[in-house]
Amino acid sequence: MAAPNVTDLASGWERRMRELVDRFDVPGAVLGVSHRGERVLAAAGVAGLRNPQPVSTDAIFQLGSISKVYSATLLLAIAGPEILERPVAELVPEAAWMDHAILVRHLLTHSSGLGGDYFADTGRGDDALARYVTELAQLPRDVPLAPGARYSYCNSGFAVLGRLIEVLSGQSYDAALRTRLLDPLGARATVTLAEDAIMHPVALGHNRHEPAPLRADDTWSFSRACNPLGGVCASAADLLSFAELHLRDGRTGDGTAILDPDTARLMRRRHLETPPLTRPSARGLGWGIFDWEGAELVGHDGETLGQIASLRLHPDEQLALVVLTNAIPDGDEITRALAEAVLEPWGLVQPTIAVPVGDGPFDPAPYLGRYRNLDAIFDVDAAEQGLTVRARTIAEGLEDNTEVTRLVPLGDGAFVDGKPERRTRAVRFDDPGPDGRCQSFFAGRIAWRVSAEHE
Repeated sequence: MAAPNVTDLASGWERRMRELVDRFDVPGAVLGVSHRGERVLAAAGVAGLRNPQPVSTDAIFQLGSISKVYSATLLLAIAGPEILERPVAELVPEAAWMDHAILVRHLLTHSSGLGGDYFADTGRGDDALARYVTELAQLPRDVPLAPGARYSYCNSGFAVLGRLIEVLSGQSYDAALRTRLLDPLGARATVTLAEDAIMHPVALGHNRHEPAPLRADDTWSFSRACNPLGGVCASAADLLSFAELHLRDGRTGDGTAILDPDTARLMRRRHLETPPLTRPSARGLGWGIFDWEGAELVGHDGETLGQIASLRLHPDEQLALVVLTNAIPDGDEITRALAEAVLEPWGLVQPTIAVPVGDGPFDPAPYLGRYRNLDAIFDVDAAEQGLTVRARTIAEGLEDNTEVTRLVPLGDGAFVDGKPERRTRAVRFDDPGPDGRCQSFFAGRIAWRVSAEHE
């Protein structure tokens, strides 16, 4: 069978994207695909509702947590893999408070146990990251277990890594990213600061909080200290250039070596398995590992104050997929559906979770109560043959928001979202106490029980 040709497939993908933008009432989206060096780019919709100009393929979007892969790449390009086993407290002066058992690799794999969601604004100066790391000392551990014992998504760990990059490079994070990674890559439409973003076409973020209608976001991006964890912004073409750097094992298109080939491959290895039915299935160094039917993909997703982005790589096929959208939460539906459409010609199918058929007995008692982490407070109540979770965002630096999710039981403490289109990952309740009540709730991050009943 002949290999799929991206040029031949591009028009169908663009039609699908336009259908999805209309269906989910998302202002705009950009798709980028690279296969063995051949690229296609397509755009649909508008850059923003306040000034509804057509979104262009060269528009800059916020990449959110895809920034973490940039930070991991930059750190390992500067220091090499030898740094992975070094205690963070010995490397970052402002992190002297940190348990010496926390190693650099724990931050890269989200297994340090540090409080995960802290988006504080520590100023616009070059000391923003140093001040941020100092403030982390005041926060509780989200996972009170030994480092490396449990996966729990940790934004703050990548701010610490950003400060480590500053210590090692002698530059601010933003300057080191530019001189050590973006300039050699030729990524001129990749930025971290708003004053640089406005030199390019820019997509504005939007939010839809039920029952309110979609509205333009009032904030462009996170504070400067959050750039290593979520502040990188780029065009689809520049993000494809970054993806192709990894597909070439650390070399640019002209052969310039930014990252050692062995290190690039090491980043894509499975370093930590995540709980069963979790997406991603495992963690590399910065990367997520996604087990699809037909192949193992590497990638990352990103969500900011008003935008959702997705990046997937199929290294064996030298294939990269980028989807950038400017709306929450509906942009997530577009990224998922476009990934399925683009990857289907390569025989790849995104796995879904089968829900047991029938109305067997279900006891909600072990799960009811309130759970909490730095991100949110979760109130869990009984529902007909399942649970409802009311999650209220409390993270410093994020907008207060409440979302209610219906959970369908899968057995053994696992549950899946009650909406069929969202059944691609599960949540879990674990750590039963002497009374049989679960002590932790996992939805990408671990939250610990704070009461049997709601406070």
